[in-house]
Amino acid sequence: MAGANYGLRRRARLLCGLAALAAAAPAAAQTFPVHINQDLGGLKIIAQARATDAAGDIMVLSLTNLDQRSAHCEATFDIRVLPPKTYQRDVAAGERVQIHHRVKRSVNRMTIDLDCAATD
Repeated sequence: MAGANYGLRRRARLLCGLAALAAAAPAAAQTFPVHINQDLGGLKIIAQARATDAAGDIMVLSLTNLDQRSAHCEATFDIRVLPPKTYQRDVAAGERVQIHHRVKRSVNRMTIDLDCAATD
């Protein structure tokens, strides 16, 4: 009987492991690499990109200006299957802004070119 219990426990662990992998697979399929090329013009700006929904079709670029000077930034989102889209934002000293970009096609990678210059 002890051998039967061992086999049952082993199968239960295997099924739990497979269920966990199956649950994680859709989430893993939705992630894609995002590369940010930054030209910050000597400013202290932190740029972070993240997808905001499970489908990964909304990308948010957060810009935090840690500098004493205000900045004007241009962010170009390029997924290579559609023409690039450029957004412009002014970021005051000590301020944080977000740029929301909706992707209308399936994405397997994205490049964001970020150019900022001091306005003061």
